[in-house]
Amino acid sequence: MLIGELSKMSGFSRDTIRYYEKFGILDKMIIRNTNNYKDYSKEAIQTLLYVKFGKEYGLTLNEIKQLLLLHKDNTKMCNILMSKATEKIQAIDIEIKRLLQLKNKLKVGITTLNKCI
Repeated sequence: MLIGELSKMSGFSRDTIRYYEKFGILDKMIIRNTNNYKDYSKEAIQTLLYVKFGKEYGLTLNEIKQLLLLHKDNTKMCNILMSKATEKIQAIDIEIKRLLQLKNKLKVGITTLNKCI
């Protein structure tokens, strides 16, 4: 399939698809036609949907690329996914704690400002 069709099916722009190609995520899924157009395999759409899924769950492109390389070893991939998910949860918990501290500081600030009025 050509990049326009791949773009419509995946929801990614043509530029994003080209970026992923340069990044090495789609490099083995492209065949050059005699007219020099790129023909993307059916596997490319599955890979792009996998990328979309990973990004929705907060994975970086590097993390997604690593997981794609491990895709054939399902047990290992599951273990890594669980580990990455746990890391993301810990990072979110840290950010929530930081935001709650900021919220409390703002409340104290508002109380102080109310006394000035």
